[in-house]
Amino acid sequence: MLPPFLRYKINIKILISFIFIIIITTNISLLISYLLFKVSVEKSNATRLGDSSTAYYNEIKFTKEICLDTASILSKDSTIVDLVSLGDRASLEDILINYYRIAIFDIVEIVDIDGSVLIRVHDPEERGDFKAEQNIVIEGLAGNTVVSYESGKSGIAMRAVAPLEKDGKIIGLLMIGKLFSEKLVEDMKKLTGLDNGIYWKDIKIISTYAGLETIDDNIMEELLENGSVMFEKVIDKDKYYLMLKALYTDDEHYWGAIALFSKEQSNARYLPYVKRTLYFMLMIGFLLSFLAYIVLANNINNSLSKIINGINHFNIESNLQAIDIEAKDEFKIIAESINSFSEKIFKYKQKIIQMQDDMIKSAKLAVVGQLSAGLAHEIKNPLSSIKMMSQIIKSRYIKVGDGSDEINTVLEEIDRIDKLIRNLLEFSKPKPMNFSYYDINELVLDTINMYKYNFEKQNITVEYNLAENLPALFIDSEKIRICFINFIVNAIEVMSEDGKLIISTALQDDKVAIEFKNNGPAIAQEDIGNIFEPFFTTKKQGTGLGLALSKLIIERHQGIIGVASNDKETSFIVTLPLKNNIKEVMRGSNTYN
Repeated sequence: MLPPFLRYKINIKILISFIFIIIITTNISLLISYLLFKVSVEKSNATRLGDSSTAYYNEIKFTKEICLDTASILSKDSTIVDLVSLGDRASLEDILINYYRIAIFDIVEIVDIDGSVLIRVHDPEERGDFKAEQNIVIEGLAGNTVVSYESGKSGIAMRAVAPLEKDGKIIGLLMIGKLFSEKLVEDMKKLTGLDNGIYWKDIKIISTYAGLETIDDNIMEELLENGSVMFEKVIDKDKYYLMLKALYTDDEHYWGAIALFSKEQSNARYLPYVKRTLYFMLMIGFLLSFLAYIVLANNINNSLSKIINGINHFNIESNLQAIDIEAKDEFKIIAESINSFSEKIFKYKQKIIQMQDDMIKSAKLAVVGQLSAGLAHEIKNPLSSIKMMSQIIKSRYIKVGDGSDEINTVLEEIDRIDKLIRNLLEFSKPKPMNFSYYDINELVLDTINMYKYNFEKQNITVEYNLAENLPALFIDSEKIRICFINFIVNAIEVMSEDGKLIISTALQDDKVAIEFKNNGPAIAQEDIGNIFEPFFTTKKQGTGLGLALSKLIIERHQGIIGVASNDKETSFIVTLPLKNNIKEVMRGSNTYN
């Protein structure tokens, strides 16, 4: 039996892919990594030599600048100039010895205009040697502040010289320098971590390594051409990587070179360690990846199980079996899509049921409409004759109080039947609508005034909440009046004495809402869904066509009619658009203003 995390084939495929990806490709990557590391060791060695030689060169350059700046500043010190002109060596030594003691400079001395050393604070016992032949001294006596590489009793060094002037005349030279000493190369070895040395022309002056006392002619030629050169050299059976970087005087003449050594074994010894590290990392990576795979596989199993279970338990009769996946991944997207799809199916089913009901109702209405239209035409002419004959009988043969009540009842019933026939004709075959722009508030007030007597008779209070500055509506005012009459008549019939009718108009975005609210008894909740259906009525003498006809009229105006009812009040709300689609509104209508 397969473990839980291999329940589905997708997890088996992922495991096979995992084996190929992790084991095979990782070993290939390991081999490539090892080879690349080996190459990178050589490149990093070259980079290290290059960076170290640059650091070494910059250190020498920085030291030259320090020497030059110090010499330039001290040569302008009036105290030093005055002491040199007076020949006060003791005081000069007291001043200059401090610069030697800070351990930045190896050479601090003053030379007179003849080229002889006047004072040497770094080696007070050695005085009087002659420096006039040095190029740097010649430049200084010419009034220049320069730095160069020179040799003397102290050894080969970088030296800066600046003229001491008094009253516009050179009275001596101030010399500041740094020796190419064993201390310098040892300090640079600590700085770079590499053996190093300094060559004057092609001869080694000082170094931290033995051998390679001179530079080969071929290497020397390449050094002079490129300014630096890197090469391999076998010394005492050990392979070294070397880099030489040229040093130049201020007049851009080659003086010598700095050298840095890197032993091949010092880099190669890291390769076995790297190999072991890579294998160790491989095993750790494999274990961690496998654990991650188990977590991923279990997550896939849980998500797939929920999706499959949700699909298997889908019920078209209800939409309660939603698939719930917490993880925010592709399975959640699939689950949400399935949930959305099932919800749409459920809604489509409801729409289909509604459409079926509507089709049945439409078919019934069509039949009723045809029967009603035919029946109305058949009844209308005889009814007119009956009414006419009844009026003749009343006028010729019946006196007041002698059968007049009965004949009046007959005439009233004939009028009621006539009204019913007109409503049937209007409902089964609506007449063309006559549109014009009309003030809806004015239409409300005109309609209410028609029933002023009825309101006074039943002591009904009428309140108005009519919005001001309502725009005129493009409507058939007489058809809309019929709707208002139906609402008013219904309110009068259901309200007892001392009732209240509240009529409101309001602007709602791009629509106008008209509300007729009365405090009569509530409409039963089971009847609210049917009150706009044709021939549905709860009145003994009702026809069931008034509200159905009102709904038809409002819909022909692209409006909406609704009803709300509770124990305290009942409201009929009509919403009409400010701007009708004329083509839609005028469909079936032949006239408009």
